Amino acid sequence: MSRGGGKGLSLKDKLDGNELDLSLCDLNEVPVRELAALPKATILDLSCNNLISLPSDFCSLMHLVKLDLSKNRLQQLPLDFGRLVNLQHLDLLNNRLVTLPVSFAQLKNLKWLDLKDNPLDPVLAKVAGDCLDEKQCKQAAVKVLQHMRAIQSEQDRQRQRKLQAEREPASGSRPAQPPRHKHSWSRSVLRVLLFVLFCVLCTLAACKLTELQRQPLCVSVNTLYEDVLAALQNHKTLQNMLQQNSQQ
Repeated sequence: MSRGGGKGLSLKDKLDGNELDLSLCDLNEVPVRELAALPKATILDLSCNNLISLPSDFCSLMHLVKLDLSKNRLQQLPLDFGRLVNLQHLDLLNNRLVTLPVSFAQLKNLKWLDLKDNPLDPVLAKVAGDCLDEKQCKQAAVKVLQHMRAIQSEQDRQRQRKLQAEREPASGSRPAQPPRHKHSWSRSVLRVLLFVLFCVLCTLAACKLTELQRQPLCVSVNTLYEDVLAALQNHKTLQNMLQQNSQQ
């Protein structure tokens, strides 16, 4: 690997305790594999190089606590930059950043942030502030994290609304169920009752009009018929009497 990509560099020679200084090394890419082999190096200085972008696997360097990327030419950060959850100090001074990835909201341990001298989106620039001293850089970390969390929450809500909107047409496109016959049960009962009534009438006619009327079964049927008829007549007579009394 060429010097521009980190080849020819002996990272161990530049390691001082837990600090690794790779500033002013004319790097145009980050030697991620070599850095991953040095988990002891929790403080990494990559300032004053020619970095235009960071590879996605840079976000696997989760041991980093302090990171200096100032004075490069970074146009954007990796989408998964928020995986660097142990990061407490981040210097992005003098790059070409306009926005930050939404995952930036996951940097829950970030305590210090410098975004000066970047062509930031006006809203983000206002949130970040000037960062002219230690206090302002600490405030920038707090406010930018709050801002990015608000953006993340809004994107989550939009995603949920989109999923719901996609599900609703899908459910509406299902074939319509055939209408259920609400009165099918009552119709069946009515048919049974009519059939029973027909059988009763046939039995009554046979017992009244044929020679079967002397059979024990028909005798019982005829007796029952006469009793019912008499009861109905008495009921009709009672109704007439009540009507006459009410008219008087």
